[in-house]
Amino acid sequence: MVTAAVISFVWKARPEVLEMAPAGSPTTGVSMRRLLIGLAAVALVTGAVFSWFASANPTAWSGR
Repeated sequence: MVTAAVISFVWKARPEVLEMAPAGSPTTGVSMRRLLIGLAAVALVTGAVFSWFASANPTAWSGR
C-alpha cells in the first residue's frame, strides 16, 4: 500500500518522471534531487507520526 501511495504521489506531482521510465530516456528538466528530498521528507514525517502511536510496552499486546 505504501508503494502504491508513493507512486500515486509521484504520478500526480511529476507525471513525466514515470512516463519516461519505461522508455529509458533521460530525465532532462526533472530535478531528481528535489524529488528525492521531497520523498525523504515524506518518509521522515511518516515515521515520526507512526512512532508517536507506537506502544511503549509492545509485549502488552501479546495476549498474555
